[in-house]
Amino acid sequence: MIKRVFGQAIIAYDNDAAGQNATLRGLDILAGLGCVVKVLMLPAKDKFGNTIKDPDDFIRLMGKEEFKESLKNALMLVEYKAHLLKQTCDLKTSGGKIAFLKGVAAAIGQVQSPVERDVYIKNISARYNTSYDALLKEVQNRTGDTGRSDTSQTEIPRTKKIASALTDRFTESKLDKLFYTILVLLCNNPTFKGEIEKQLLADNMIHNDFSRDLLQEIINRYDSKESPDEARIAAMLDDEQRAAFIKEAAEYHTISDPCKALNDYISKYRHDMIVNNNMVLSRALASDGLSESEKENIKEELRKNTALLAKYKINT
Repeated sequence: MIKRVFGQAIIAYDNDAAGQNATLRGLDILAGLGCVVKVLMLPAKDKFGNTIKDPDDFIRLMGKEEFKESLKNALMLVEYKAHLLKQTCDLKTSGGKIAFLKGVAAAIGQVQSPVERDVYIKNISARYNTSYDALLKEVQNRTGDTGRSDTSQTEIPRTKKIASALTDRFTESKLDKLFYTILVLLCNNPTFKGEIEKQLLADNMIHNDFSRDLLQEIINRYDSKESPDEARIAAMLDDEQRAAFIKEAAEYHTISDPCKALNDYISKYRHDMIVNNNMVLSRALASDGLSESEKENIKEELRKNTALLAKYKINT
């Protein structure tokens, strides 16, 4: 019922070893049923030094609103297991590092989605200052996955090269925001799948490889009759991306006409990608060392992009 109604569960157990063991058993059961599962780490004491042993203590001492706010910091299953492993493994020693990496790799290896696995490997290796390559290799040894490619994902023909390089992080953040809104619309309106596939995947109009893989993952879930709910998508993102996605998801209730919103956001997204690509091309055209034929090719692509922009009536 939890999976069908909510799609995710956040579990907060007692702040002791028995509670942690119960947490792991509960999380593994829920994960096996296909839920997005998280665990809330309770503080040991409140600001006055009172001991917090369980969720009841937390709410009694710190209040309902503080408890609701703390739910935002709940850890994903793999992150929680990494946290527990860190407590028992001394990462200053070779043996401790090996035990930690093997334990984390075992947890990540249970995740079905290659996109989710990649995010966990990046986040955990950065957070605990361990080798990304070593953790990746250990996970690959357990899953049999030897590279980025995955047979369950469709290879997209790279016939166009829109937004071949983003001009800066600000530009990428703007495109992320538009892209996440499109994903939120897709999660709430399964019938939008065909149009989004046509406008973004088929036309290769996606601003980076991660976003392409993420959208393909969601499409694959729909095709296999799974529900790509917002909680599951958020679980695939790093902290910064997750915050941006959740913000867009929270605004969905303000959209009165989802069909019009989809058309508007796709148009804006495609428009901004072309504008960005023109900036990149113009900068390349001004650089030294280009042959005349290379310059003509760039000018031709600029002309084509300018013609494409005329299709969009965008308020910038």
